[in-house]
Amino acid sequence: MGSSSLRIVIAFALAGALGASLCEVARAQDALQAGEAFVTRFSGTTDEGGRAAIDPSGTVGGVVDLRRPGASPLGASWEDAPQRSAATAGQVGQVFGVTLDDADPPNIYLTATSAFGLHRNAENTGWMEGMWGLNGGPGTIWKLDGANNDQPEIFADIKLDGRGNTGAALGNIAFDRWNEQFYVSDLETGMIHRLRASDGADLGHYDHGVDGRSVFFDVAGSGLAQGDFRSLPAVPFDPASSARTDDCPSGDFARAPSCWNFADFHRRVWGVGVRRDPATEEVRLYYAIWGSQGFGNPDHAAAGEDDQRNAVWSVRIKKDGAFDTTSARREFFLPDFFRSPEAIARAGRSHPVADIAFPASGDQDVMLLAERGGVRNLGLAAEDAFANPHEARVLRYELTDQGFWRGAGRYDVGYYDRSEAGPPYLRGSAAGGVSFGLGYGDGWEIDPAAPDAFVWMTGDGLCSPRGPCFDPGATRIPNPRRSTGYRDARRGPMRPSSPSPHSSHTRARTDYPRDRTRSVFHDRPRCRWRSAG
Repeated sequence: MGSSSLRIVIAFALAGALGASLCEVARAQDALQAGEAFVTRFSGTTDEGGRAAIDPSGTVGGVVDLRRPGASPLGASWEDAPQRSAATAGQVGQVFGVTLDDADPPNIYLTATSAFGLHRNAENTGWMEGMWGLNGGPGTIWKLDGANNDQPEIFADIKLDGRGNTGAALGNIAFDRWNEQFYVSDLETGMIHRLRASDGADLGHYDHGVDGRSVFFDVAGSGLAQGDFRSLPAVPFDPASSARTDDCPSGDFARAPSCWNFADFHRRVWGVGVRRDPATEEVRLYYAIWGSQGFGNPDHAAAGEDDQRNAVWSVRIKKDGAFDTTSARREFFLPDFFRSPEAIARAGRSHPVADIAFPASGDQDVMLLAERGGVRNLGLAAEDAFANPHEARVLRYELTDQGFWRGAGRYDVGYYDRSEAGPPYLRGSAAGGVSFGLGYGDGWEIDPAAPDAFVWMTGDGLCSPRGPCFDPGATRIPNPRRSTGYRDARRGPMRPSSPSPHSSHTRARTDYPRDRTRSVFHDRPRCRWRSAG
C-alpha cells in the first residue's frame, strides 16, 4: 500500500452534538456536526493486473470526532478515534486543501492536489482513475453540501484567462468570513484566486510574481518594525508552459515533479490564511512563498539567497473584497532547517509551508505554520512515497508590541529525533497541517469556555522503532509500532527555536469572535494523541 495522509478541519460549537461510535466507519453520509473534524487523505491503492493503482473506492475525505478523546494526552496512539467516511477517490479524486464556510451545517470545500503524486494510466494516454474524480481536473474545487448529506459537487474549476491547470494542481484554500469569499493558491500559475462563496464565481486573482514583487514593504529584509519599501524584478507566469506528460526528459512523468509544471520558485504559493485587525478592521491575506526548490529551473542555483528561502508575505484586502496590489508585505523568512551544502542542494534550506493558522478568539497575536516535506513520487507502492519524512516543522510566531512577527519556537512532532538521519537533531515529522482547538474539561471532553487552548498538528511516523511511543498497557516498554496521524499539544509549551536572522513582522492583529472554530492538519488514517511535554 502507498502511504496515505490526512488534512483535517475541525468545527467546534458552543453546544455540541454526539459523535460517531468509536472505531466505526459509518455508511451514512451525515453532515458535519459541531465538534467533528473533516479529514482528507490519500485514498490508498489497489492491485490492477500486478500494478499498483489508485483505489477509486478508497476514502479521501472523512469525519473524525475529536471532542471526546477520553483520556489525557500521554504520548500514546489513539487507536479508536471515531471516524466515518464521506468521499472517495472515484467521487472527488485526490484532495489536500480543505476549509469550511459559515453555513449551518457548514459546507466543506476540497482542492485537487498533486501532494500525493501525479499518476497516469498504464498507456500514459490519460490520468489514472481516481486522480481527479468524476468530471474533475487539476484545478477543481469540490463542495460537500452540508444541507445534502455532504454530497460532492464541483464548486469551481480554477482557470487563468480561460487556461486550465495542466498538472501541478492547487495548493491550499482559506475562507474569508468578512467578505464571504475564498482564496485558493494555484501551484502551477502561482496565482491566488478569490471566489465568491455563494456560487464559486472567480472574482479575480492576485499575481505575487508581478504585483507582489514589483513594490512591497520589506519587513523581513530590514528586521525593523518600520521596514523598507523595495522592488524586485517581476517574474510573470508563462501561459505557454504545461505539464510534460508526453515528453518528460526522464521518460517517467509520474516520478519527475520537474515535469509537473510547478510555478517558478519566485512566485510559487502554497499555504494561505486570513486575519483581520480588531482596531482597524483591515483584512489581510497571508500566503507562503515556496522558493526552496527549483524543480529543474536552471535559474534556481544562481538565484540570490532571499529567493531561495521560503517566506511568508501578506496583502491587504479592500473593503469591496478585492486585492490591494499596492499593499504587499514580506513579513518574514523561514529559519533554515538544513545547514550543510549537501542537504541544501538536495532539499533546499527548508520545506514549504503548506498551512497557516491563527487563533479564532481573543487577540490574534499568534501565527502557526506547518511545513510539509516537499513533493515527490516514489511510486504508489512505496513507503513515504509523496513527501520527505522527518524534515518538516511546526513553527510558532508571535506578534510583538511594535507590530511585527517574531519567531517564538517550534512544537515537537513525533518521537524520532533524526539521530540516524543527521542534523538537525530535532523531532521534525510534521506533515503539513496545524490548527488551534478548544481545550478539554472534566472527562476529557471539549470545553467551550477554553478556546484555542490546544494545538493540533499532523505528522508522519509519529510512532516507530526509531522513536517509539508510550504504551499505556505496559509498565516500561514503549510502543514501537509505526503510527502516523494527528498530534495534540497544549497551546503553551514548545521548544525554543534558534533566532532567525530573517525574523519579521506585521502590524496586523485580528479578532474575529465566532461560535465555530476550524482546525487544519494532514496525515494518515491512524489517530495520534500526544502532549507537548
